[in-house]
Amino acid sequence: MTEIGPTREPAGVRVGVVAAGMAGTLAIVIATVFGLYGFYRAGAPSASFVPPRNFPAPQLQTQNDGVRETTIAQQQARLKTYAWIDRDRGVVQIPIDRAMALIVARGDKAYDPIGGPSGAAQP
Repeated sequence: MTEIGPTREPAGVRVGVVAAGMAGTLAIVIATVFGLYGFYRAGAPSASFVPPRNFPAPQLQTQNDGVRETTIAQQQARLKTYAWIDRDRGVVQIPIDRAMALIVARGDKAYDPIGGPSGAAQP
């Protein structure tokens, strides 16, 4: 076995070749950076950056075309009427005031399930 000595690299490593390779790699990186910079300047010669702006504040619809009033009237009417939701299963829509009165009348059991184990409504 041959003694390498106090140096870390083997005797066959040529430092000049390694240094030349590192210098070549650095030259290629520098050339690439300058090439990309030149390409950018050629593609966007008068690049101007627009300063950021704040978004405008949200605005409410100011046109009074009666759609809002009509929609509210329809919703209010639905809250005050009886209607069948599913006649086969016996599901009925009742006025909101009546529904709230029924819940209040249940007292402490207001949050208990309404239907039985089969999902059918209890009397």
